[in-house]
Amino acid sequence: MPGTRPKYNKQQTAIMEGEILYIISHSSEAITIDEMRAQSFTLANVSTQKIARILTKLIDMGMVIKAKSKSKNKMVYKSLATFIEESND
Repeated sequence: MPGTRPKYNKQQTAIMEGEILYIISHSSEAITIDEMRAQSFTLANVSTQKIARILTKLIDMGMVIKAKSKSKNKMVYKSLATFIEESND
């Protein structure tokens, strides 16, 4: 549709991206999108689709990894740096 604007501007998206990275990097376990939203006031009202798009960007950049959790039956996300650090221990 011509004339429509994105719901979030670039600055808001960058803030959300930083918040997601912060939450993931400070989590010792892989977490779901719902768990991220529960930990952040900034992300609480953001749609799961928007968070998933940001996570896809972070995955493409090589900062986050994604896997399917059998116990939670959902996709979980973890910081690549945390994953490598745990692998070296």
